[in-house]
Amino acid sequence: MRMRGQLGVLVAAIASGCFEDSTPPPSSGTTTPGTDDTIGPGPTADDSTSGGADATAGSGPTAGTGDETATDTGELPPPMCGDGTPVPGELCYGDTSVVMANDPPASARLGDVTGNASVDLVYLAASQVVVHAGDGGGNFGPAIFDAAVGGLRFELADFDGDGELDMAALESGGPLRLLLGSGGASFASSDQVVVGSDPQALALGDLDGDGAMDAVVGTAATGLLFVVLGGGDGSLSPEPAVLTGADAHGLALGDLDGDGNLDVALALRGAQPGVAVAMGDGSGGLSTPAVVTDGSSGARAVVAGDLDGDGRTDLAYLADDGDVLGVLRSDGAGGFEAEQVVGTGAGPSVLLAADLRRDGHDVLVVGHAGENALRVYGLEGGAPTELLQVMLVAPAAALHHGDVNDDDVLDLAVTSSAPEIVTLVLSTP
Repeated sequence: MRMRGQLGVLVAAIASGCFEDSTPPPSSGTTTPGTDDTIGPGPTADDSTSGGADATAGSGPTAGTGDETATDTGELPPPMCGDGTPVPGELCYGDTSVVMANDPPASARLGDVTGNASVDLVYLAASQVVVHAGDGGGNFGPAIFDAAVGGLRFELADFDGDGELDMAALESGGPLRLLLGSGGASFASSDQVVVGSDPQALALGDLDGDGAMDAVVGTAATGLLFVVLGGGDGSLSPEPAVLTGADAHGLALGDLDGDGNLDVALALRGAQPGVAVAMGDGSGGLSTPAVVTDGSSGARAVVAGDLDGDGRTDLAYLADDGDVLGVLRSDGAGGFEAEQVVGTGAGPSVLLAADLRRDGHDVLVVGHAGENALRVYGLEGGAPTELLQVMLVAPAAALHHGDVNDDDVLDLAVTSSAPEIVTLVLSTP
């Protein structure tokens, strides 16, 4: 089922679901970009891609022929939301596609698992893998039920080097399980390893620099952090666990100290609450996690990304106490500037960092248990600022991103359990 219409709500400098960060909107409800020098997004733990410098200039007066009088060159107005042309700096979201699920969906992810060169929707429901094939236009086919997986968290990546997406899933109270994808919307079990009795957080990346995908798993009450190395052939090999001393409620990967190795950020609750970082040694080893927030509150989610466009990997988190979003700007050497916090909606529960504006700055998307809306934040002037609200049918239980309508701009997948749906928030450049 598709629901069309503008979902952007005017907040600060936003109109009609479109935000361009260089010129405030006129009173007519439209926005026009001014001069915007941008760089391509750097690598982050949220699948951003690298790019070169780009400059976009808005229309305006030009110099005359010696009398210093501005003249109109007759140029067309600059691109705007809805014209079909993505422009770096604009934030345009005004269409949705809703996929119904027969059971509460968990951990919806976007990726091509059918081999049709379009992004598909994958989620877990009633202990099964469910796939909806995408058509590249933001529409999805009927449910395809596949392998049995008894868990709530999974990620997609190529673990055996065949070019097809595979699935790493945390079984409830059990192992980390690897299922290899065939490219035909089906998965087959390959390997599994024990990662404690209460795994609940999962992140993927190359921790040992061998080009093969690895996994990091955080546990709840047992306070352990596991690195599981992938062999590149569908096999898994666990490293010795690292003691966190707290409940790892969320994980994020990124190079936090500029040495070229992936490090781990943890959202911790319990005995050592807050955001902690464990530095990677490039061979799969991690340092003992060190808390980098003030320790006054636990964290329920953490993400890594370049939030200010300086090429360094920053962190953002949702605090347990109060409806607060926190930002930690990196100094590039493993340290962070004083944390900045901003109030957000009721019961913030899920967090995503992604370059939705295609300008090299990741924005932060927050979903809430207490309201039917997503809130989008950017570091405007160095401080987290709300840019946009997107209204939803139901509260967000999980978030992911991918380009489902082939317009070269990221879209959002929002999982909800009541009603049992996945909402695709589509870009409308």
